[in-house]
Amino acid sequence: MDVDFEKALNELNERTDTRCLDVEAIRDRIKLRPDILFTRVDDEFIIRFLRSRKYDKDKAFQLLVNYNQFRRKHFIFFKTLNISCLRPVFEDGLPTVSPLRDHLGRSLIFLFAGNWNSVLYTFDDILRALFVTMEYLIESERTQLFGVVLVVDFTGWKFADAQKLNKQHLIDAIKMFQDCFPARFKAIHFINQPWYVRVMLTLIKSTLKEKTISRIYFHGKNLFELQNYIKADALPRELGGDLLITDKSWLYKALLEKEVFKGKSERKKIL
Repeated sequence: MDVDFEKALNELNERTDTRCLDVEAIRDRIKLRPDILFTRVDDEFIIRFLRSRKYDKDKAFQLLVNYNQFRRKHFIFFKTLNISCLRPVFEDGLPTVSPLRDHLGRSLIFLFAGNWNSVLYTFDDILRALFVTMEYLIESERTQLFGVVLVVDFTGWKFADAQKLNKQHLIDAIKMFQDCFPARFKAIHFINQPWYVRVMLTLIKSTLKEKTISRIYFHGKNLFELQNYIKADALPRELGGDLLITDKSWLYKALLEKEVFKGKSERKKIL
């Protein structure tokens, strides 16, 4: 085990000698909630929630409950998660995932908001693409331990696009990733943000936790300031970095391949 990996485990209060007991403690709580249809109860899945809440079992279990209840409440949203239908969303960089981690080992997700083609797909489709991306990234232990950084570039974003969003859209998006998803969001950076982005955030500020607010950074047109947080070698050239992402469709291809494999496996079970 490398030093950084071991350090991350310590920061999350994870002990390999008691991890099985921690997982069983969560399972015991699951048994007490027959009213909730838990999608998965395997060790690997439960550990994601424990790590996300630094092995605070009360908070980890509540996050697991939130995750399953959110999926049930928004059944239609998740039922229509079809990777092939989301191809134009990924092709427009909503999102784009860096093939490299940053100097702190964090996964980097970029959203190029100005590329949103609202004629071809909706804001919900963007959320679907972001959700399946997060589900894919969180399978990695390193992402579970070191977390995720989101960078949103508003270059070319139109006021007309902002008007297509309502307050509930934004609240649901915040709810999904802040309170219902087992990931460690380390920072959110806004680049080239227009004035009305701050207004939109003000409208939903009451739904944001203090920790979330403290991790939101506004850089405006100052791309060099972004490099105080993410080094240039991990930033794409569009954001003033040195990284040339030659294959921006790699994530879509990986997700599509996974979806096809899952479909074949489920058909085998039926047969």
